[in-house]
Amino acid sequence: MKTLVSIIMPAFNVGSYIGKSIESIINQEYQNWELIVVNDGSTDNTGEVVQAYSCRDSRIKLYEQENSGVSAARNCGMFHAAGEYLAFLDGDDLWDKRFLSEVVSAKEANHVDMAYTGYTSFYEDSRSKNFQFQYMDGDILIPYLKEITGMHIGSLLIAKSIVNDCNIHFTEGCPMGEDVEFIIKLLCVAKVCAVREELMFYRLRRPGSAMNTVFSWNMHMNVIKAFKRAQQFVQKNCLEYVKCSEIVDILNSKIGQCRYWILWKMVKNGYHEDARRMLADPECILDLQKISKSALIFKQRLRYHAIMSQNKYLWNCCALFKAR
Repeated sequence: MKTLVSIIMPAFNVGSYIGKSIESIINQEYQNWELIVVNDGSTDNTGEVVQAYSCRDSRIKLYEQENSGVSAARNCGMFHAAGEYLAFLDGDDLWDKRFLSEVVSAKEANHVDMAYTGYTSFYEDSRSKNFQFQYMDGDILIPYLKEITGMHIGSLLIAKSIVNDCNIHFTEGCPMGEDVEFIIKLLCVAKVCAVREELMFYRLRRPGSAMNTVFSWNMHMNVIKAFKRAQQFVQKNCLEYVKCSEIVDILNSKIGQCRYWILWKMVKNGYHEDARRMLADPECILDLQKISKSALIFKQRLRYHAIMSQNKYLWNCCALFKAR
C-alpha cells in the first residue's frame, strides 16, 4: 500500500485560480493523497469552488475558518492531516503531474526526512523565471541560508513525524517570512534529498497577493522576527557547536541586511519620522551592526551611510527617486 500524502492548501480569495491548482493535484500520477483546503475567510467564491470538487472527489476536504492568515490556515491543515507525509500547495500555484510520484520515490529510496524539487516562477502574462540554485542533498541548511541551494514551501515533501517530534509549525500572526522560518527549522533537523527537476510552478504578482501589495515597513519587519525565531530554534536544536555558530552568524548577517533594506525603503518612500524612531531603538542598531560591510557592494555602502547619517536634506534627496 502506498503511503498517504496529506496536501495542505491555504486559500484566501483565490476563486479564479484554485480550480487549476486542485486539477493539478487530481492529475497527479501518484494517487494516494488527501487534499485539505483551509478557506481562510475568503469573501469571493473560493469556498464554493472547493466544495464542488469535494462533492466529486472524497479525497478533497474543505475546512472553513475566520480570516486568520496563511500560517493559521496551514497549521489547521496539518492538525487535520491523516497522512504520514505532508506537502503544501497554495491555492494559486501548480504542480507537474509527476511531482508527488518523484518526491515520494526520492524520499523513500534515500531514507531521508524530506525531498524537494526545483520550481518555476511565472507571471500572469506567461513570463517565467526558472530555478536558479544548485540541487543539493543531505544536511543543506548552510547552503540554503547562503542561497546556494533553494526551495519553495510548495516544492517539498516532509515526514509528518519530524514535524510532530520537533514541534515545528507556522508562526501564526506572521504574514511574511513564515515559510522561510518553517523551512529553516526543518533543515536544522532533517536530512534531505533533491529531485533535480522543476516540478512546481509558483505564481508571482497575482492581484491581491501578499507579494503584490504596496510597501509596508511594518509588514517587512515580520521577516526579521522570523529570522530571529529561526535562530533561537537552531541554537536549541543544533548540537554541533561549529555548525551552529556558523548558522547563527549567517542568520545575524541576514537580519542586519534585512534591517538595512527596510530602512532604505523607508527613506526612499518618505517614512522619515518612522525611520528616525527605528534608528533610536537599540535593537535596530544591534541588528545593523551584524551586517558584514565587506559583503555590501559600493552602492549599498553609500545607501548604508546615507541611512546612518540621518541627514534630512540627504534623505529628502533619496526620496526623490523611487527606485528599488
